[in-house]
Amino acid sequence: MKYIKLKMSYENSYPAKEDSYLLISSITLTEGESFLDIGTGSGIIALHAYYNGAKAIMGIDIDPQSIKEAYKNVKSNKANICLAIADLFPCTKMAWDVVAFNPPYLPKDEIVDKSDRWCIGGNFGYEIIEEFLSKLQKFPFNRAYFIYSSRAVPTFSKFNLKFQVINHMPLEFETLYVAMATKLH
Repeated sequence: MKYIKLKMSYENSYPAKEDSYLLISSITLTEGESFLDIGTGSGIIALHAYYNGAKAIMGIDIDPQSIKEAYKNVKSNKANICLAIADLFPCTKMAWDVVAFNPPYLPKDEIVDKSDRWCIGGNFGYEIIEEFLSKLQKFPFNRAYFIYSSRAVPTFSKFNLKFQVINHMPLEFETLYVAMATKLH
């Protein structure tokens, strides 16, 4: 993996942590593929795609401060990545080869520290992931990679998508999973 320079103000954006690195290690890219990074935060996942040959790369985040942080990192890496403020999906008709999402995935009642605010995935922890999957099934893409926690497992059967768990990381209080979603044919 190419060394990615990150400049972070941890008060302003979700810092790259074990979930980011787990997702990065799980994404398979072919040179020239288009890449959409949802919830880009620091931009580390979009930068990974850039350094691994993806083209037409976009990083989006609902948080304007995160986009500012990602912009600093894209600029310091001299990467060609488009950044935009958007909630889950950009306003584009473009079909993406690869979609990646490191969502907030913890239940609201488990957050005790202000710095954990980027981790709240809803009252039960999986609501944002299920909203993402609901929109993903109508979105043009080839494959999507996303993180979820053993503490907040989405109901995959609700969605007209095929899912495969491709990686996991046991931690002290939970196991993180990377799932890959594809369209049903």
